[in-house]
Amino acid sequence: MYIAYGWPKVLRTTRGPDDPVVHVEISGGLLIVVHSSCIQLWTSGQHRVKLGEFVRDDKSLEEDGGNAHAIWNEAVETLAVLTAGSVLHFYDVRTTPKPLRLVSPDSPPSLLALKFRSSTRVPLFGEDVSINGMVADEDHILLGLSSGRLHLVSWRGQLRGTADLWRKHSREVIGPMYVPEANGLPSTPHSPRSSPLSSSSYPYPSSPPALNAALPTTPNGRSSFTGSDPGGGAGGAGAGAGGGGVAQMVYSPLLRLIAVVLLDGRVVLCSTGERGLRPVEEVTPEKWVGVVDAATVAVGARQQLLAVGSRRGTVELFDLARSSLHLRTISLFDWGYSLEDTGAVACICWSPDNLAFAVGWKLRGLAVWSVSGCRLMCTIRQGSMSLLPPSSSSSSSSSSTIPTATPATTTTTTTPTSSSASDPASTPGSAAAGAATAGSATAAVVRSSEPMVGGVAAVAWGEEGYQLVAAEAGVVGEVAAGVRGRQAGRLVQFAFARQCSSKAVAGSSHVWQAMAGADRVLLVQSNEEEELRVQHLVIPQTYMGVNWPVRHVAASDDGSYLAVAGRRGVILHNLRSKKWRVFGDVMQERAIKCEGLLWLGKIIIVCNHRVASHSYELCLYPRFHLDESSLLCRHPLPARPLALDAWGDYILVATPPFDIRVYHMHVDGDVSPLHLPTVQLRTVRELSIMSARKPLVSMRFVPRTGVGEMQGGGDQEAEGMGQGAGSSSRAKGSKPGGGGLRDSKASGNGGGVRDPLAAAMRRQPTKCMLLRTDGDLSLLDLDSGSERALVAGVENFWLTQGGDEAAAALIEEVPWWAYGHRGMQVWYPSLYHDASGQPSEVQQLDPELDFDREVYPLGVSPAAGVIVGVSQRLSLSSCAEMPCFEPTPQAQPILPCLLRHLLQVGVMMEREAKG
Repeated sequence: MYIAYGWPKVLRTTRGPDDPVVHVEISGGLLIVVHSSCIQLWTSGQHRVKLGEFVRDDKSLEEDGGNAHAIWNEAVETLAVLTAGSVLHFYDVRTTPKPLRLVSPDSPPSLLALKFRSSTRVPLFGEDVSINGMVADEDHILLGLSSGRLHLVSWRGQLRGTADLWRKHSREVIGPMYVPEANGLPSTPHSPRSSPLSSSSYPYPSSPPALNAALPTTPNGRSSFTGSDPGGGAGGAGAGAGGGGVAQMVYSPLLRLIAVVLLDGRVVLCSTGERGLRPVEEVTPEKWVGVVDAATVAVGARQQLLAVGSRRGTVELFDLARSSLHLRTISLFDWGYSLEDTGAVACICWSPDNLAFAVGWKLRGLAVWSVSGCRLMCTIRQGSMSLLPPSSSSSSSSSSTIPTATPATTTTTTTPTSSSASDPASTPGSAAAGAATAGSATAAVVRSSEPMVGGVAAVAWGEEGYQLVAAEAGVVGEVAAGVRGRQAGRLVQFAFARQCSSKAVAGSSHVWQAMAGADRVLLVQSNEEEELRVQHLVIPQTYMGVNWPVRHVAASDDGSYLAVAGRRGVILHNLRSKKWRVFGDVMQERAIKCEGLLWLGKIIIVCNHRVASHSYELCLYPRFHLDESSLLCRHPLPARPLALDAWGDYILVATPPFDIRVYHMHVDGDVSPLHLPTVQLRTVRELSIMSARKPLVSMRFVPRTGVGEMQGGGDQEAEGMGQGAGSSSRAKGSKPGGGGLRDSKASGNGGGVRDPLAAAMRRQPTKCMLLRTDGDLSLLDLDSGSERALVAGVENFWLTQGGDEAAAALIEEVPWWAYGHRGMQVWYPSLYHDASGQPSEVQQLDPELDFDREVYPLGVSPAAGVIVGVSQRLSLSSCAEMPCFEPTPQAQPILPCLLRHLLQVGVMMEREAKG
């Protein structure tokens, strides 16, 4: 989950309106901005500093044309730029001996030199042929032509091969070309649902039969091309020589896949060889994607998702792991904006973890969506207030406008609502017509109050996902006194906070949630009036200046401490005393490269990566002192952990390929500033699971509480997803005196009296929940190694638990919560005591927990009885050029749905008793 916060930053590229941005990319610590006539290199770290620039001369622009496409090779530090005249320019990036003097970093970056190395004119083999697609790996560059041909060029500028994309006449391209749900036009105030596809502005077949009749088919009914023109010649869909030409290409080395957008709007998936793009003859069309008006595509390789931006202004999501199954349609139609307002989709960019994607439109607007379809950020203001004169914006907007006064400025905030659309009279299409007659004053309001008002030319995520850089295409306005023209587009940077991947067991001793920013932690807390608010906890610059950005955040069980890890070291914050604690020795801090954080009472567990030996280990420190002298325990790990969790005195570690280890922490003595206890980690369980399922995202202990252990335990075989998974497990029992558990008040903190062995074994977790990259949530039995499918389409899950032992004794079982495209789901473990299949209650959605398109849940707070979520709000201020993005917390009560489920359980028990 990503949410925007703060004011966007405008990067002054000092280029005019005749030199638009054609490419933006962030890689290898550099922000690469390619204009039509120049190339700029910026730092991509905490601060934006220009390191180098190359400006082409007039002669080069006249002979080869302006820059059109670009691609960066970090391995050889070379930038390839394709010009409008079909000429490849190669630039080498070299470090100069001139360091850049900055105040904060201890190792300031050096200035860079962009040196033009060589150029290669690409053969087109025909008139009116252009190069539209450009992808690359570490060895070669693949160019896609509008004629359907492919050229392979090395990074030295040598032509390595050429082939026709449709050269294999006998090969069939499987899959439907037309999927009705992926080509519809939702109802909007500007385009009624009665005839969305019959308009003259939508030049595509109005029904699947009409399209299928126009496409050539094989005897088995599959769509296939029998010549070099996939349009099938006369009568084919997209008839004409350009029907099979390349409009865009996107390459995924991980999936060995190239997604190609054709000139007629169709999308085909092509496979590559084992050696990457070489040889070009192995690039073969394999499968159609059911969209007929595609404008751009983006591949989320980690989640195996394909996002297709259409000329209708919508984004269609497809699951590549399930034969390109259409998942859902993402659009702004539900907020009252139509194709006339935003235009077609210009670009799509996935976040580094593929959990969100940014969408830019050609005419106006930039938005960020989650995979489930929740709108996390949008630059277009609700009700199109930014396009109206200031005197009429308040009365014309359909959104609620709440003026609030601050000591320095007066801010007008607009709270978006997902349940009602904007008034058609105040939508961007109608407002723009009135704004055109308002002259330069209205143009100034448009320019200053809304980012990306002129459309989006390019967009790129930062390497950690905390920043989003977007290039504005430009807007028509007043360029001089009394002179109207096209103003230069801006390069805007948005700051984002993401959900912390910390412990998912929500205790009842504190009520707050946390989000991680690049240099801060955003805490969602309730004040004295029980109102939720967001507090920005900025990390001291003395630590963050050399360890930017934040990579891990973990909160203690009682909510009194916060552990934050940056690029190196760990810093602790006492939320009660408002004090920070760091390593006293800088060398010790730099020796820690954190890969995970956990809390066990008063002990902080750091998963450290020792770079010198490329090994991993668990380091245990007391929270009152961070130093090697106070290190309580150091335990080696076999590999980099995939997931970590802790509960009671037990630590859960998963390592590749899928090995699970459960450690028991034995503490001899009290953890206090006056005494360091003896701590030992002992392995009590080891499992090695052989499975062909998707990689692991998260894994959590299931607390043992009464019925929550699910009768039958390890005798139940895995159903659904669990079938076909072989596993082997072995348990190592601890000796009676070796590692007894304490009571829950002192568990994990080194204090209290040991429980008897029977009580310790009774509290030892025997099950854990697994979440995989494809959204499948399953339950793993740590005794038998059997895995059972719970529910699919999950983005996150939570396990609630009482905080103290007295409350836990009254709770027979705790509910499980999961969030996905269907909203929040809740069920109880006792519903899974029958191994016949999944319970129907999982599929019964509560009306209170239905999917909200604007509020994303952060977690469950059982003490307050609410689900805590966050949504976006925009604020305007007279002293700022752009609006401020404010994360707004929301609370949804959970008591009604819990009571409903308890009543359903009671009815089921009565039926079983009578039966």
